[in-house]
Amino acid sequence: MADGATGGSAVTRTSRNVGARLRALSAKLLSRTFLLTIWIIVAMAGLALGAYFAIRYDIPTTQESIAYAIAATNVLLLPVLLILADPDSNLAKGPQLRLPVITTTMLMAFSAFAVADSYEFHLLAEPAARLAFFSVLGTTLLARAWNAIRFWRLKAENHRAAEEAARLGRAADELANRHDDVDRKVSEYRAAESVSAFVVTVVVAGIIGAAYWIGTFPSDPSLGASLGVGIFLLVVTLFAIVLAIDWLADTPLMRGAGLGVRILVKPGAIFAAIYNAVDATLVYAFGHVAGADHLKPASRYLILGVTLLCLGVMGWYLPPPWGLVPILIGLVLGLSVSRLWSWVEEDRNLASITQFSPSAPQRIGFREDYRDETLLGFIFVLALIPIGIMQVHESNLLGGPLFTYVSDPTKPIEGHNFFVWLGYFGFELAKALPIVDWADIYHLGPGNDSIAPTRPLGMHAVFAARVLVDLLLIAALLQAMGIASRNRQQKYLYAEGHINRLDQLVEKQELARAIRASLEPQSDPPHYALARLGKTNCIDFRRYSEARLREVYLRSKREDVRGFITALFNERGVKPAPAMDLVQDIAASHQSELDLIRMFDEAKYEHSAGIYTITHEDLASVLFDLRNSTGMKDFKHEVIDYGATLGSADAGIDMLTTVAVGAGRDAFLYTRRKAAETIASIAPRATNRDVLLTSLAEFEAREDAFGASRLAWRIAVDALRKRLLELG
Repeated sequence: MADGATGGSAVTRTSRNVGARLRALSAKLLSRTFLLTIWIIVAMAGLALGAYFAIRYDIPTTQESIAYAIAATNVLLLPVLLILADPDSNLAKGPQLRLPVITTTMLMAFSAFAVADSYEFHLLAEPAARLAFFSVLGTTLLARAWNAIRFWRLKAENHRAAEEAARLGRAADELANRHDDVDRKVSEYRAAESVSAFVVTVVVAGIIGAAYWIGTFPSDPSLGASLGVGIFLLVVTLFAIVLAIDWLADTPLMRGAGLGVRILVKPGAIFAAIYNAVDATLVYAFGHVAGADHLKPASRYLILGVTLLCLGVMGWYLPPPWGLVPILIGLVLGLSVSRLWSWVEEDRNLASITQFSPSAPQRIGFREDYRDETLLGFIFVLALIPIGIMQVHESNLLGGPLFTYVSDPTKPIEGHNFFVWLGYFGFELAKALPIVDWADIYHLGPGNDSIAPTRPLGMHAVFAARVLVDLLLIAALLQAMGIASRNRQQKYLYAEGHINRLDQLVEKQELARAIRASLEPQSDPPHYALARLGKTNCIDFRRYSEARLREVYLRSKREDVRGFITALFNERGVKPAPAMDLVQDIAASHQSELDLIRMFDEAKYEHSAGIYTITHEDLASVLFDLRNSTGMKDFKHEVIDYGATLGSADAGIDMLTTVAVGAGRDAFLYTRRKAAETIASIAPRATNRDVLLTSLAEFEAREDAFGASRLAWRIAVDALRKRLLELG
């Protein structure tokens, strides 16, 4: 009977092992890399088979057949580019440079081909060649867009996790007291947003309709005095309404009108949802394609600049109207970086209003200041707009030519004379400056060597360009000047003692200035003359927020920053907090993953240097807070491996059991599998039978937690049982 039971157990264990291996194999077969590899193999086989039949049946080799063959290679090019994308389990480190470098090199090749074709080959005049060109170009940009969507998903998941953590962190009684009020205010905010979206849509549609109507006039229209009086009264009325808006809001008439306006909430909500979706797509998807997610400024500038330069070259040299395709893509990329910068500035304002509360809702954060990237993008946008106008003119896309020479309206405009188009757009750009419409005041017009729009098509194109300049480019310049003014105001308020810290972006700049101003030259080791700060125009960090200085100290890897802050703390007679505390704070609040990785490296250094002793309880707290966070595979594995080297193996087994099968187990299989495998590796060093028995019982009760990776579960269980037998 015992032999039969033993045999049955052996058969059961064997069947379990086989099932676990099969599930592990199926998980590997469904991985992204494996599927893309299969795709590549099948695509190569298909292309080779097509080439064989072409040779076998002596299919004529023509330019058209070659173009179709090049277009067919996209079935191989796409998976090759996708396999170069960042792995799903490691997105928290930010985008790598493999895919951007390859795709940027390809864009440079497309630009060179467009130039050569314009002067020499003229292949793109044929539909088949255009199909090949744009299909490969589209595949190149699609690979970037696909990677952008994956990072977008990661940000959305981490944003939801942060919101959930903030929600759970509020006291239950506070939620009960504020719930109705919060719901009411959120409802009012959304209703106001919907009505605003509807009004904006109607106003924009009205402006477009008025422009089209005026453009259909047979000759230059004249504005009568009565129309001027009406415009004057309208502007005065708007000023009066804004002046008395608080008083008007309490009148019965306005309350009744407010109830009537509510009928606009439902249709306006549709427009609001569309605008918000478009805005988010610009920021997350197209912003990533433009290179904004890269952590190093040099990488962002290079990817953005080279990409827009290549698109501009293609837009100029591709045959009309096909050059409009890269021009429109370039304009969207420039707009996306601008919107990203606007989001960052909104979060900066919110942080200042909430006194830098970590629980304040933020859409994107302000780890980086994208002002320089935005202005760099708009430099290229200024060049893309006249190229786009040229493409529309040359293609007769709107039914005819848009411009003629002022001196000779019958003379056709040479499309590839860039200075003609740039000169005209530069003149219009100057006229687009707000308020100072100097050209119309002094009756300045284009010279005989310039061009002028024909009516009404040219007027519409110029109107669209002027709107783009007014709403985007000029607004960006004004925003940059406003931000500079706000930064100066921050420093003034700090100097007067009204605030005790600056926002992160200003702080980083001023900290670098203060370090340079206080550093004693040729001092070894570096010595900082802190008293010098009070005699310069630099921020005096001697009275800066102590909590913020501790945070900067622990987050920074730069020796000069750490030395400067150490000197500040030495003057105060205190020491910076241990890095492990900040690691736990960042993990609990789901802040920057990059800061989390850097701070953990600092915590390990402090542990090895004897500054702070990391315990398994510290690591368990970090892993518990990150149990639902995506894209953190390497970091979680690093924490687990580090825990295996700390202190006793019994404490490590206890911690890893919680991660693998406990109540606070990790949500991702790769982390649970790693924890189980690590338990098996440290089990031979365990000495506490109670810990081993508890861990074994929890593992045996949760075999289902490992899904297709039950082999790792079996390895951990066998190791625990073996160690228990050895201990007797």
